[in-house]
Amino acid sequence: MPSVVLGLPMYGSEEFVADVIESLLALDHDDFAVVAVDDCSPDSTLDIARSYAATDSRLVVEANPERLGMIGNWNRALDRALELFPELEFFAWASDNDLREPSWISVLLGELQNDPQAVLAYSRFGTIVNGEKVVPKRSKWLFETRGVADPRRRFKAAMEGMRAGPIMYGLHRRGTLLEAGNVPAVLLSDFIFLSHLSLYGTFLQAPEVLWYRDVRRTTGSATRKQRAALFAGEPPRLTYLPVSLQHTLWLLRRLLDADRRPDGMGRGAALFVSFFYLANWWMRLLRRGRSIARKRRLKLEKRLRKRLAPHKGLVLRYGLGRRLARAVRGPGRRS
Repeated sequence: MPSVVLGLPMYGSEEFVADVIESLLALDHDDFAVVAVDDCSPDSTLDIARSYAATDSRLVVEANPERLGMIGNWNRALDRALELFPELEFFAWASDNDLREPSWISVLLGELQNDPQAVLAYSRFGTIVNGEKVVPKRSKWLFETRGVADPRRRFKAAMEGMRAGPIMYGLHRRGTLLEAGNVPAVLLSDFIFLSHLSLYGTFLQAPEVLWYRDVRRTTGSATRKQRAALFAGEPPRLTYLPVSLQHTLWLLRRLLDADRRPDGMGRGAALFVSFFYLANWWMRLLRRGRSIARKRRLKLEKRLRKRLAPHKGLVLRYGLGRRLARAVRGPGRRS
């Protein structure tokens, strides 16, 4: 019975799924299985996956009788993994457009086994551009809560520093997933799910780049398109609220009504965490708005300096407004 199981939710990914499955089956760990669940794909995704399952017993392929949507299929993949392999110890979701290096399981499993307080381990991550693997250089993509014992400090750090998408596809402990519950039916579900998960233990990031996302399919989309992808049929009414309220209401229900909170966290602390989440979300939005406004103002001033450069003397001589004069002079100069 494998100790590590990867759940692969699939939908309309015939262009990517063969490479994804080959990447998973090439993992060098000798004790794992892959449970692929197709969500009524309109193309040949299911047939491609079944062709690999016919030659490799580590791959189990199933098809939903009706479409569940992305979030429903995430949860379905986990549920089927637990049903088929009830003794699994570690679980990971695999996107149908990402690739892993062969050492992905062994490296992350080592991280979790060396730190019993950790609930999740993931590697540094890169992108696939025009078929080539690209390693990011941005330091802000480095994030972990290794050694942070206070749940509220971990929660705050996760809110302010994590990049949820790639982290969601790390290696999870089975016990923590069972305690935390399913992925929520809200927009940006990975972010609030991981924020909640951070209350249970630390997140570890291996220094190696072992996970890559194909950017051809990872593109921004309108909220309406997000709802159509995440949910089958009519989206939950909750998803029409602002995302901050969606997340806060879900968190309140999860921590208080469902009592899904770590040992030692009382209801008062759970209330504090939920409202801190809401306040922090709005503060980040405010800071982002100020940053955008500042960038726009600097861009406008740069254009003004360029256009009025031939008339700089007239502007300064006749005082056509302090802001205009400052724009013409340029940053850091005083009259």
